[in-house]
Amino acid sequence: ALSKQDSPLAAERALAACLRGAEQTLAQVCAQRGVGWTVLRPTLIYGVGRDRSLTPLVRRAQRTRLFPCRAAR
Repeated sequence: ALSKQDSPLAAERALAACLRGAEQTLAQVCAQRGVGWTVLRPTLIYGVGRDRSLTPLVRRAQRTRLFPCRAAR
């Protein structure tokens, strides 16, 4: 969404602002609760639903409302 904040299209700018606001809210809520958080910002993938790596992960996250990640070291 960062790349769309200066878009000539009002709808793209509005979406970018909405996503930034949601990320700020997530950061605040997680900080208040002492919970770590990560936002994944994958690159643009053409042909929605056709990739074999990101789409299955997104579908699982939508279904379970979780996105498990191993801790980085």
